[in-house]
Amino acid sequence: MEAYLAVALKEIRHLKSGENFTLQDLFKNYEWESLDIMKRTILERMFLHAIEIGETEGITILKTNEKEQQVYKKE
Repeated sequence: MEAYLAVALKEIRHLKSGENFTLQDLFKNYEWESLDIMKRTILERMFLHAIEIGETEGITILKTNEKEQQVYKKE
């Protein structure tokens, strides 16, 4: 799971300032779909924690979307 977290954190730098995103947006569709629901949940928690502790600066945690996915914003 650490490798997936590293990929997600690396992909943030490709986003534009002011862009809203979910964790799923940071992966290619086939990569995300290859993860079972338990792994996705664990990865979501790991990513949220990394943002909360400031592992990646300039990211704001917003509300969840209609699919109950956490939404973030790159400042």
